Amino acid sequence: MPILLFFLAMVANAAEWGTPVNGLRLSLAVDSAGQNLTLTFENMQERHEMFLWLGTVGVGSADRVKLTLTTPDGKREYLLYTGGNGVAPGRLIPMIVPLLPGSTYSIRTSLRRWYHRDQKPIDPALLRQSTVQAEISIPVEADFQFVDCFGLRIFWSGAARSNALRMQ
Repeated sequence: MPILLFFLAMVANAAEWGTPVNGLRLSLAVDSAGQNLTLTFENMQERHEMFLWLGTVGVGSADRVKLTLTTPDGKREYLLYTGGNGVAPGRLIPMIVPLLPGSTYSIRTSLRRWYHRDQKPIDPALLRQSTVQAEISIPVEADFQFVDCFGLRIFWSGAARSNALRMQ
């Protein structure tokens, strides 16, 4: 078990990270085959847990998390995720991830699930010339949509971005 913890700590330190915002930072990576993206969230706070509102279960994806494709000419485009229909279609319940101090949470998706907004597939040649970046944006008012915890703010709020990932 100690060896596994040491290995996980080394992987977390080797990752490229975006700038921390309110104690949260993001890292975006691609696997060696270039088929899957992994987005990792890390709670950098030493003494406080945080709760991330990633999206809505009935939507079928972490709809609060966006991927941006930046082409060589500087054009930025939000990508469309074409994942499943969720575990409870039609039900709008929050997808919330608790992060203890210093912990991480990762989401892995296939690159084949991401499309242009016009629902056209992303050309692999364009993808190799571009950069991809993930971002999450949660308004401060998010707390009041789901819980009234005696006036305490339990959800992370802010706008954070990952590292810009160059596809090879």
